[in-house]
Amino acid sequence: MINTNTPMGYHIGCATNTNDRFRASSGGVGTSIIRYLLSLPDYGTSITFTFDVTSCMYVPKLIYSEDDINICGSIYQDIDLIKFVKENIQHIQGGMVITCAPCQVVGIRQLLNRNNIKNFILSFCCSGQTTIEGTWQYYHFLGIKKDDIINMQYRGNGWPSGIQI
Repeated sequence: MINTNTPMGYHIGCATNTNDRFRASSGGVGTSIIRYLLSLPDYGTSITFTFDVTSCMYVPKLIYSEDDINICGSIYQDIDLIKFVKENIQHIQGGMVITCAPCQVVGIRQLLNRNNIKNFILSFCCSGQTTIEGTWQYYHFLGIKKDDIINMQYRGNGWPSGIQI
């Protein structure tokens, strides 16, 4: 049983890589942890996200090196990572490092454990995610046509920041 009268411990930090610290969200801490773990022999796979112009949304992509990390800040868009991991389980090399919403942790961990894949899961505080249609509606309210967007970022590139289209 957890003793709720004793703090679990708190740490504050930021990435020592100034590019990661500026471009990523939360000071680049998650990105730094992923970079470090991918440098170890125990972890060979992670997930990054890239903006797909055709669908006008972020899509997940398996990566096998820290060089393939696409820093895109926080993503406030619903992404079914459990489905993505399940559909790509055969492409996971070594252990997996993944960042996901708290509601996805148990499902992803069970899926990876069931397939004997070592895993390190980073999670974050979540205020809920909008559907991609919600983001598209936001563009509409701003008077921006979805077809005209070549890239967008919900957060990152300094603090405080906002949506960059």
